[in-house]
Amino acid sequence: MLNKEKLEFLSKQLHEYKYHYDEILKANELLTDILDELKEDFKKADNVVAYHDSRIKTPNSYLNKILKHYGTNDELEYDKMHDIVAHRIVFLNLSDINEFVNLLVNCKKINIIEPIDKRDYIKNKKESGYRSHHIILEVPFVDSDGVEQRVKAEIQLRTILQDIFAREEHKLSYKGNGKISEKDKKALIDLSDELFFFDTSLDRMARPLKNTNKVNKKELEKVLKEFNKTADLYGIMYQDLNKMIQEFCDEYDKKADILHIESRIKSISSIHRKLIKKKLRFKSDDIVYGLKDVLGFKIVCTDIGTVKDFLNYFNKRIEESDKVKINEQSDHLDVAKPSGYRGYKINLDYCPRYVADKPITTEVLVRTMVQDAWALQQDARVYNKENCYENSNDYVVNEYALRGLSFPLHRVEMLIDDVKGHNVSNETNTNNLVKEVKEYEMNKKLKLIKKDEE
Repeated sequence: MLNKEKLEFLSKQLHEYKYHYDEILKANELLTDILDELKEDFKKADNVVAYHDSRIKTPNSYLNKILKHYGTNDELEYDKMHDIVAHRIVFLNLSDINEFVNLLVNCKKINIIEPIDKRDYIKNKKESGYRSHHIILEVPFVDSDGVEQRVKAEIQLRTILQDIFAREEHKLSYKGNGKISEKDKKALIDLSDELFFFDTSLDRMARPLKNTNKVNKKELEKVLKEFNKTADLYGIMYQDLNKMIQEFCDEYDKKADILHIESRIKSISSIHRKLIKKKLRFKSDDIVYGLKDVLGFKIVCTDIGTVKDFLNYFNKRIEESDKVKINEQSDHLDVAKPSGYRGYKINLDYCPRYVADKPITTEVLVRTMVQDAWALQQDARVYNKENCYENSNDYVVNEYALRGLSFPLHRVEMLIDDVKGHNVSNETNTNNLVKEVKEYEMNKKLKLIKKDEE
């Protein structure tokens, strides 16, 4: 229970939040569009964004943060809060972060309001081991009444390995109110340093050159023409299966431990390469029935325990479905492939008679965030990249280095799980301050009504 003074302060701040909520939504929408434009420019330089997500602080999270700082030198209120709107952009490589920072600095649609290096926790990691580069900015726009508004926002830029650490450290230290042992605190810092070593090692590795693969344009045009014959079919499948998998994930009782759900239809160049690799014709039937992964889905979970639990749940739901059935499964969660790849693959046969005469196979990948970090690097540097290096030796070195990195990353994953296992009981639920403030406001109204009646 909070005293009257705190409740009055929180009540005022909640009203501020609600008053500005339309502006917050508009700023988040605009910032999303701006960042999408910058990502397109970034990709044109052959760089990779692994993930981009965003959130608006809920009223409860907003009040809890204000309460945490209440009565301190860093006391917060709405005007001082810079992360009600927050975006996180995750990269494969350290040097990519600096390149994206330059894009932000030169962007005329936002105003950066702090020195760019003030919150560079990559150069100057936090005591916890946390590494990320935070940029604080304002999103300017004119509202529906013609009034200029400026909403503060935060962008967090980090590598995928830094994101793995940040997520786990946040759950253990922040959500758990810092109630972890000194031994586990040290273990987290050591893990942070080890992951940073991997990041710097990966950053020193050679990268493929852009557009060095010689492509037969006539063959590509033929594949495109044949694929277009199947476009409606894949459109139906995509919508149908995407909805089904999303529903499975939403209904999973540990859905908070599912970090990413992604889907894609292979590009024409990828289909072309796969047809050649499998020695198939450039015909629509060979595309539909000869390739098993034209349509693919990826589900990334926090840890191996969650992956295995989710797979049990997923397989049961598939058994109940009249749309799909399991064709084959491949388990490389605990024992890596010779390439170093770890993860679980399910090939599903899509069966509805109203779509096609015979089943069409699609691919579902389920893996942990650590396994996904490795796989994304392998995809960017090794998979189908043999002819993309100016020096062929660079490809061999990268392939060997990534294979060698697979086990150390797996060991790090086991250490993270070990620390989590020690601290399960530390996770605390956020106080429902919105409910408490509303009850306080209601009691105030009732007292005023009672007083008027008297």
